Amino acid sequence: MPDLRERKKTAMRRLLAETAFNLACERGLAGFSLNQLAEEANVSRRTVSNYFDSKEQAVAFVALLSMREALGDLSVESDVPLPDQIDNLLRTQFSEYVITTHRRLVELASVSPSLQPYLHDVEQRGVAEATQFLRAHLGPNYPPMYAYLVVGAAYGAMSALLDGGLVLRDAGSITDPFNEVSLDGFIATIADYLRHGFHLPS
Repeated sequence: MPDLRERKKTAMRRLLAETAFNLACERGLAGFSLNQLAEEANVSRRTVSNYFDSKEQAVAFVALLSMREALGDLSVESDVPLPDQIDNLLRTQFSEYVITTHRRLVELASVSPSLQPYLHDVEQRGVAEATQFLRAHLGPNYPPMYAYLVVGAAYGAMSALLDGGLVLRDAGSITDPFNEVSLDGFIATIADYLRHGFHLPS
């Protein structure tokens, strides 16, 4: 468990990232400065600089926050089959809040290109942290490279929800099964492909 100092740093990083994200949603990325971020968060400008080099970095970091916290709370036994581990990992990390937040970031990046490399960076960090987590929990039947293969495949598939390529619906509201999915159903499909292999409809 992190010590008190680390918990305080994590809380401050969350406060700044969420405040920056909210400001970007309200005003656009060009509509506020780091000084205004500090004022809105009721901290000093120096405090902001201790955590983030730019407002883009602060805004994008919100995409990693909930996923990282979910990973920290996740417990997996090494004898659990790998597809079940991925199913559990995805359901824990990708809540509807995470997906909605990420889609908003994609929208912001489309009108503020300076945000794009920072969003790409936190996406890659999310994949790397999930891979490290899975490697640490793989049972003896799986070589370490499997963590890279399955996380890469699963998180690549989830990008269709994160970037808006697929429409997220409640299971009972789906009218176009080729372009609309429920969150539970989509994650179950990913895990099923990992169990049985990829197959095209005949």
